[in-house]
Amino acid sequence: MANRGVLTAPRLITGYKSILGEPSGPLPPQSKVVLASPGAAATMISAMESVVTDARGTGRRAAVDGLTMAMKTGTAGKQENGYQAVIMAFAPSESPRIAIGMIAESAGPAEFAGAKIAHDFFTALKERLLPAESGAATARR
Repeated sequence: MANRGVLTAPRLITGYKSILGEPSGPLPPQSKVVLASPGAAATMISAMESVVTDARGTGRRAAVDGLTMAMKTGTAGKQENGYQAVIMAFAPSESPRIAIGMIAESAGPAEFAGAKIAHDFFTALKERLLPAESGAATARR
């Protein structure tokens, strides 16, 4: 959803070089597949934002002041074996710079344990995720 309904195949290419080590042309285009219409993607993203912003949202404990997030939470397992907290999220939701997926084994329900982990993670990255004109630190490494 961070790509507005378009699946982009991941790749890691630092550049093409000839056998002599010289640059060898442009990188090939990244393959993309449309998974959802723009309207359907917007509806899903709005619902994911509500998970964080709604007073009854299961991700409300993950909220970070000044940072918009879109999130899906999930809890799996049985109480006697310990719950697995599952979080999928991206931020800032209007122009994503990072997307995460995590499973916290035996941590407890996602509404509590997963949201706390996500909150701490996004709090630590907040200054790097916000544009410089919003007052965030401009130093980038």
